[in-house]
Amino acid sequence: MNKNVYTHGKRYGKEEIQPAIVEFMKQKGCEVSHEEVSDFIFNRFGIRFGEINHVMWQLRKDDSRVIKGTRGYSKLVE
Repeated sequence: MNKNVYTHGKRYGKEEIQPAIVEFMKQKGCEVSHEEVSDFIFNRFGIRFGEINHVMWQLRKDDSRVIKGTRGYSKLVE
């Protein structure tokens, strides 16, 4: 497997990524598209997930404040 040149060999877990996504959602007005989240993760962590909907599904499962929005969107409810 090739080394990810964007992360410089650093590994990130959901403990770091999920709180960053929630904070990003707060800054963007609580409803964001999954494409915006994908771009945010790439810009912040250097990671591009193949299926961002799996990442968002896991976030909704782990954090009850995040709910499914319209197709391709998630909402933060506080």
